[in-house]
Amino acid sequence: MPDQQLPIDLEDDEKVIETIKPRMVIYLVKNFPTYFLLAFFFMYIPFIGIFDSNNVPGMIGAIQPILELAIVIGVIYTTLTYFQYKAWVTSKRVIGTTGALGNTTISIPIESISDVLLNRGIIDRLLGTGALTVSPLAGDMYGISLIPLAILAYVPMARGGGGSYKPQFVYIQSIPLSDAQRIQKEIIDLSNKAKKK
Repeated sequence: MPDQQLPIDLEDDEKVIETIKPRMVIYLVKNFPTYFLLAFFFMYIPFIGIFDSNNVPGMIGAIQPILELAIVIGVIYTTLTYFQYKAWVTSKRVIGTTGALGNTTISIPIESISDVLLNRGIIDRLLGTGALTVSPLAGDMYGISLIPLAILAYVPMARGGGGSYKPQFVYIQSIPLSDAQRIQKEIIDLSNKAKKK
């Protein structure tokens, strides 16, 4: 059922074809490990020189509070990102929102789409889900999974005199495989039809 609470205004003749929101449990299972590891990594780094490798029980006792805090941060951050995460397919574009406390919206006109890739990692295969990467013509295709710090969405880039990393593609994740395949076909058909006009 179309959701009219879009982050941008639609044109007069534009209609929502698909509203995509992953199931919360699947989203949390898939994304929690990444946020947990990032939180643990950033909290553990300052203490590397302090830990004494000859005192293993003391080192484990010192790591335990860091692990506990990383779990709490991972759960909170994953939950916050879930509530900001949504995608729409309209008759004229694909729109995606993501974020934690704020959000980023990316809109790709249907006629500008170059690829709609179906991705399935190990967790997707176990959960029976898939992810779609919708990329525009001449758009940057930096995979967020290849640049872990880009999850923060503000990695300074050397090109273009600096600035911030802003993905220029819509990533639709944690949806059932059958839905991912159907949505992929819908977007490709809409794009091909728009390019023929």
